[in-house]
Amino acid sequence: MKTQHKIYQFLILSTLMLLSDSIYSQVGIGTTNPKAKLDVNGTLRIGTTPIGGLASAKDSILVIDGQGIVKRIPAVKVINAVGKTIVKGGMSTTNAILSLNISLNSWQKLRFNNTEFDSNSEFNTSSNIFTAKSSGIYRIDAKITMNQIFIGDIGIAAVKRNLGGQETYIARDYYSNIRINVLLIDVGVNPPSRVINGLVRLEKGETLEFRIRSTISLSLLTDRADTYFNIEQIGFDN
Repeated sequence: MKTQHKIYQFLILSTLMLLSDSIYSQVGIGTTNPKAKLDVNGTLRIGTTPIGGLASAKDSILVIDGQGIVKRIPAVKVINAVGKTIVKGGMSTTNAILSLNISLNSWQKLRFNNTEFDSNSEFNTSSNIFTAKSSGIYRIDAKITMNQIFIGDIGIAAVKRNLGGQETYIARDYYSNIRINVLLIDVGVNPPSRVINGLVRLEKGETLEFRIRSTISLSLLTDRADTYFNIEQIGFDN
């Protein structure tokens, strides 16, 4: 009789468990109105977990949407959602000749007027100014190549302007070209290119521009391998 009674108890308990699973399919912890299978209103702690490989890293990042629902998303989508800056630009053929009669010790804006790509639309090809949309560390590099070797002072620089309007030269390559005559042969001693590169911290809204300096009338090669600039964001501020 006792055995039969235990069997009845087991059957009743099993039935109640099945009913509760179908009726109460959403469980709330800290809330009486769960919106998911498990709805936790409060902190969540996970103890020891196994370390995943590269495959896990590509598709096992947990994020929380606007409704507080935890979801899994591929790592590449998280990176792309941040909106990382990547810009590459140069000069169009319509801007091939730069008649820059610049006085000594004078810098003039370098007219990079096109972009090959601009992931965040941050470089204005009309004003030739880059405006940061997010704060962080940026890598910059640029190169200009003259179509022939001249005698005179020639240089390129990158200039940062902060939110207060103060300017700072970030990188600069500037020196005189020299020509010598050896046995009636005219030889250019210096290379016809100037190159700059460096790192700069930009706050949101701060700007960068490239400048050129010359004491002669100067024309540049406009091929993307000879005259170009790159800006890449490599770090983000909180």
